[in-house]
Amino acid sequence: MKDGPAVHHGIRIAGIRFRPFRGMGGFPPIVAIMDACNRVDRAEYNESVEDVAHVFAHLTNSGPSTDMLFAQVGDRTIAWARVFWKDEFR
Repeated sequence: MKDGPAVHHGIRIAGIRFRPFRGMGGFPPIVAIMDACNRVDRAEYNESVEDVAHVFAHLTNSGPSTDMLFAQVGDRTIAWARVFWKDEFR
């Protein structure tokens, strides 16, 4: 995927590109973004790359290679998203 995943009907913002998950190398940016969010939220914990790798190795109803999207400006990852599904009973 030369230009990353197709993002249909999205707003184009100069300099932002989207890309898929790239394996173990994708975990450090996830941790950096989580840590930045935790600082803003004043959460008193941080995840390690190993913690995130462990969680992602045991996902259900979601696969990083098909269900994740990363946003980048240059070489810097600025956001990520993951989707999953679950059964809900009422």
